[in-house]
Amino acid sequence: MDVNDNPLLTLSNDRLPEAAREEADTFLDVIDPTVRNVEVVRSARTSVGYLAFTHNLYEINILEHERDIDQDVRAFGRITDIDGFLLFVAEVFISKIDDNSKYFEICRLQSGGARAFYAMLLRWKLEHLPLSQMVDRFVAYWNEVGGTIFVGRWGDYTQDNDFFPRYVVWSDKSDAEKANLAIVRIKDEQDFIESALSKYVDLAGDLDVIDETLYLNLKYGTSDDLEIELIRAGFNGVLAKHLLQNYSTFVEFFSGEHAEFLFHEGILDEMRSNSENEISIFEVKLMAGL
Repeated sequence: MDVNDNPLLTLSNDRLPEAAREEADTFLDVIDPTVRNVEVVRSARTSVGYLAFTHNLYEINILEHERDIDQDVRAFGRITDIDGFLLFVAEVFISKIDDNSKYFEICRLQSGGARAFYAMLLRWKLEHLPLSQMVDRFVAYWNEVGGTIFVGRWGDYTQDNDFFPRYVVWSDKSDAEKANLAIVRIKDEQDFIESALSKYVDLAGDLDVIDETLYLNLKYGTSDDLEIELIRAGFNGVLAKHLLQNYSTFVEFFSGEHAEFLFHEGILDEMRSNSENEISIFEVKLMAGL
């Protein structure tokens, strides 16, 4: 997985290597030029450059590439589907990464095969698939692909001049090993999507280059207003959808300046009578203050 190399996360600036310290100073200068109290500050020259800093695209030398990025954003057109979103990320941004080995994971998006794979994962996310179904689909997908499979840190072999083993020969694995690989890779890929791709979703939204429904689906896993409000309130997406579909009579929503939900106490007894998962019941009890 990509390591979070954001220099701003290191509190002691004097302990940073010079290159990292300069990178941190650049981020500070662009985000708030008053912080460092120096005469000469660096600043982004384009709105997309500034937004790239605010969304923490630390893998790109933004000041060096911002004009090219700005031109590419304007030329790309509107993003209307998941495939288009991933192509946008790859062509407009990932192509500007100078150190492909350092950011190997996200640089894979320059490959059409990798983009197709992540498009599949994002569609599964929108389906709110349970883990068991995702494992079955992962294994089925890899069975169909066959040959040498990329599994990241769980690999046995190197490939394409890699320094680390990131691949396995799928046919060498038993059914149990395949299922275990699917489980750990699902977790890795979910983490990757959250840490590496979510910020590009937000950036595309701020740039107003993505259809609103697609943006909401990628960000929240749904475009339903009430589900989104529950997610913003802290509920996970699967439970939010389930509550509104099956327990809507126990949930009231009050819109306004400070939108809020009111949960009726009977919801917990109703969930228990329906043999709901105890974790879900506990989450409702905790989040609803019952």
